[in-house]
Amino acid sequence: MATNGTCTETASVTITVEDPTVSATAVSTCQGVPVTITANGTPAGGTYTWSDWEGNEIGTEQSIDVNPFASTSYSVNYSTGTCDASTVVEVNVFNVPNTGITATEIKVVA
Repeated sequence: MATNGTCTETASVTITVEDPTVSATAVSTCQGVPVTITANGTPAGGTYTWSDWEGNEIGTEQSIDVNPFASTSYSVNYSTGTCDASTVVEVNVFNVPNTGITATEIKVVA
């Protein structure tokens, strides 16, 4: 508010705070096959921090490639500077099937 003699002027300001959110979808892969996991954070412009199930930081991009030996989970934290959001994404790993087919000898008959 400002006053100049008998005149008064008033201004108002609206401040909107948008809490961050982050989501990621579970994925499946076969043992030994790398897979990409992706997080989607809002509002735009935040930073991502991925961690493995032991809490070790493993990436800072929106998408990361992982190649776990067994089914596991990863957590992602999305930060907009003053506020954070986090979620967990599951990676299901299927064993490579054993077909039981083996070749022991090849004979060529002429």
